[in-house]
Formats: sequence, structure tokens, C-alpha cells
Amino acid sequence: MRSFLIKMSVMKSTALYYILIIIPLIFVIYFVYAGYKMSFIVSLAIYVLIYRPVTDYYRLRSKGIKVKFRKIFNPSVKSKYYKALYL
Repeated sequence: MRSFLIKMSVMKSTALYYILIIIPLIFVIYFVYAGYKMSFIVSLAIYVLIYRPVTDYYRLRSKGIKVKFRKIFNPSVKSKYYKALYL
């Protein structure tokens, strides 16, 4: 329970939220320049399909917006809460 509270407090800061979304992209881009095509594809899929929805879910929860976890994987739901996520 304590780790959940730490995640929630970190997600309230917009700067830390952007850092959490940009740092994994550095590793994904590294795979492109290193020539690991399959690793790039797999890491990009994990980033887009798993990592970003989970971080967006925690960001919305920290802002007090109740969203079901399975619904956050739908892009239209994320566009609905664009202002709460990114601004």
C-alpha cells in the first residue's frame, strides 16, 4: 500500500510525470541507433501498450479522476482526459 501512495504523490508533479514518460523513450530510441530492430519493436510495443496506459492511469488517479483500469487502454478515454494528463 505504501508503494501505491508513493506513486500517487510522484504523479501529482507535472515535471516528474514528463520525466517518467520520457526516460523509457531514451532506451527505445537507443535500440534504433544500436541496430537492434526486433528489440526496438518489442520495447516500443511494451511502451505504447503497457507502460503509457499504466502511467496515465496513475496520473489520473493522483488528480482525483476515477477511471477503470481496463478503460485507460482505449485511446479515446485518454483523449477525453487530455487536459488532466498533460497540462
